[in-house]
Amino acid sequence: MRNLKRALSLALASVMLVGMMVVGTSAASFSDVDSDHNVEAISVLQALGVMNGYDDGGFHPEANVTRNQMAMIICALLGLDGADFTGYRPFTDVPDWAAGAVAACEANGIVGGRGEGIYDGDAYVTGVEAAAMMLRYSFDLDKEADAMEQAVKQVLKDGYRTVDIMSEGCTQVGCRQMGDLLAQRI
Repeated sequence: MRNLKRALSLALASVMLVGMMVVGTSAASFSDVDSDHNVEAISVLQALGVMNGYDDGGFHPEANVTRNQMAMIICALLGLDGADFTGYRPFTDVPDWAAGAVAACEANGIVGGRGEGIYDGDAYVTGVEAAAMMLRYSFDLDKEADAMEQAVKQVLKDGYRTVDIMSEGCTQVGCRQMGDLLAQRI
């Protein structure tokens, strides 16, 4: 079972790292999905019950995935039941709809918080966070995953942001420069 979980975790992280995060019976049923939007991947994930799209009937293939959503996806892929974690709330800022999944992922060492009981579930999942999840859960490389996460925290603390997470008062950098900044801090 552990090897299956590792394989599924690796597949999930790999998919995220190449930008194929998809949510979704048939991809054709979504009003905003066409042949350019990974129709096969969307159909597979929908058939597996991993992703079902949004309440508005769309799939939102261009949307970023939040940390709360990612916890839900991970639970679906790994067969973790958030209901088994009712009453366990390791973070104070998680909405009820994601609480079980976030608790399950935290209890299994897949995700962590930002500190002081904060999960920051509305923040987008980054490629580095996906890589850290893969290192930690798929390969049991906790030290390496911790180093990656600490590098991200330091880069963000230093005020660097890519365009997707840019905020006032910060320095915008490209993906390559962000990668260089992270590598310097690992």
